[in-house]
Amino acid sequence: MRRHRRMRRRMRRRLVIGGAVLLAVGTSATKMSQSEVQQVEQHTGMKAEDLSEEQLDAAMNELGIEGQEPTDQEIAMLEAEEDKAANPHAATAPAAQQAPTAQADVLTQLESGGLESVDNYKAWLATFSGVRFIVLEPKKALRDLAGQKPEFWFVFKVKKPTADRVELFLVEGKQILNAETTSEAERILRKRARDPALYGSGSDSVILSRVPVSEYSRVEELLESLNISTQ
Repeated sequence: MRRHRRMRRRMRRRLVIGGAVLLAVGTSATKMSQSEVQQVEQHTGMKAEDLSEEQLDAAMNELGIEGQEPTDQEIAMLEAEEDKAANPHAATAPAAQQAPTAQADVLTQLESGGLESVDNYKAWLATFSGVRFIVLEPKKALRDLAGQKPEFWFVFKVKKPTADRVELFLVEGKQILNAETTSEAERILRKRARDPALYGSGSDSVILSRVPVSEYSRVEELLESLNISTQ
């Protein structure tokens, strides 16, 4: 059964916090990992926040996703985002002046327990019609990396605006989501690689930043503390 929390107001909203996603659907809110949300969207063919409470419950039950109950602070953040959307002219700092999260800040969050789960993927790069893509095939465990047919996979368009920054844009077109073989998916990507409609609104974009060399030892210690081998 889905773990959720009732809210005082009705809303439809998605809020990404670290590696977790808060979903407000109707009068309930739940927290999942980004990969779990992507599984729900692959399964239903819809944005998770556009589902009804009953549809979200059914999808999570069918996929075996329990989710987590949001905290008071997380519910307050959802309500603040809803208020901001309802009052777009409220005084806020320009987005361009908001400082990006530094890599060191991210490591500090992880050290304080911000890493809620570790997901395993088999990943490879491919280029179609001059556009670079990365394909992620979810694996339940590292021992599953070979010899098993995947139930689904995630495809992202890759952009690298700087040497230390990579932006990933999730392919959202229903054709690619419903492709039953890699050959069929590749055919669609060759034909539509430069079609903006293939990438939806871009709300599921992922930004990756290079960790400075000076922080490598810190990262290694962090991963080893989580029983993740760096060898």
